[in-house]
Amino acid sequence: MDVTKLQTVTDCLETAKSLNQKSRSDEAVAHYEQALQLEPHLASAAHHLKQKNYDLAKQHYQTLTQLAPEQPLAHSRLGQIAKIQNRLPDAIVAYTRAIQLNPQDPGPYQTLAVIQFNQKDLSAAKSNHEKALELGSKAPLVHVQLGKIARQENRIEDAIAHCRNAIVLNPKNINLHIDYGELHAKQKQFA
Repeated sequence: MDVTKLQTVTDCLETAKSLNQKSRSDEAVAHYEQALQLEPHLASAAHHLKQKNYDLAKQHYQTLTQLAPEQPLAHSRLGQIAKIQNRLPDAIVAYTRAIQLNPQDPGPYQTLAVIQFNQKDLSAAKSNHEKALELGSKAPLVHVQLGKIARQENRIEDAIAHCRNAIVLNPKNINLHIDYGELHAKQKQFA
């Protein structure tokens, strides 16, 4: 079950309960109704996304952005769908909105950085990957791409450090070990 889903519906219910206790029943009813509106769309969107029925999932997530515009989950999922469908400008907009709504979540920074890296916008990718790390990301790909950027900038020591960090996070990936060896060979070449 999606933890963000629970937070969204739970937030609505907790707000409604609090308003009800303060004798603000009209406002409480509105929050109860919002919880009831969100639940079926969240469930349907998640189901369609899991089934790779991206157009239906997209419709439900778009409805969620109308019902609860301040919830970052729907924007992140719209970005995910747009990325899968190779609609990268839409993905960038969606992930940027998710970041605006929840700047403490490393996930949208990581995914936005991957898109930027693939589009050769290395400065933006570097910035977003570094922000993801600052927020506690444990994704090996963050280190892999930062290492590749460092390598392109001839910062071999930084590239080695990122490669080492990626190996710690994913020690069974043989390609990381090969890259690590190549970086050490390159470092000796310049020494």
